Amino acid sequence: MPSPVRAATVWVRNGGRWQPAFHGENLIVDPKAPPAADKKEEPKKDDKAEANTNTAAAPAPAKPAADPITDAMMAAERSVWEARKNKDAKKIEDLTAKEITFVNIFGTYFANKAEAIKDWTGATCDVTSFTLTDGVGTSVSPTVGILTLTGSVNGTCGGKDISGQKIYGNSVYVKDGDAWKWVFGFNSPS
Repeated sequence: MPSPVRAATVWVRNGGRWQPAFHGENLIVDPKAPPAADKKEEPKKDDKAEANTNTAAAPAPAKPAADPITDAMMAAERSVWEARKNKDAKKIEDLTAKEITFVNIFGTYFANKAEAIKDWTGATCDVTSFTLTDGVGTSVSPTVGILTLTGSVNGTCGGKDISGQKIYGNSVYVKDGDAWKWVFGFNSPS
């Protein structure tokens, strides 16, 4: 098993019990020297024919229907990513809760708002563009929601070109009046 990893779990109180609502793990790596991608072994000729037979029968997964919580949190998420891309500390401050934490694709943990904003507005990564897709919002309570999504970024990180890098994003939001505020994020590389 890859090691060391950074793990995060979001727990929800349900009656008298705590239950996990989210869990993620990332390999901890140096942004300037990420591990080499695993080379996938080419299937043998017979395996290819069997794989084609098996996948043809499987229906495509159904896309979730649009819903207000997903739409609201995706709009908030786009704003957070845009502020990060622009290294706009003031906007990040406004879009996030009073206390935040974050785990990035390198397994680096930022314990508080000041650390996260310093990283997001620092020189490690320069994102020139991004797209967010496949968002699904889940209400944990009337004032807490979890958003899962797929992101794709272009730019550099740790001096390396990251254009086309897919990121699996998981963000926790808290309701502040009528606005959803970003409070926790766990991003994983694809």
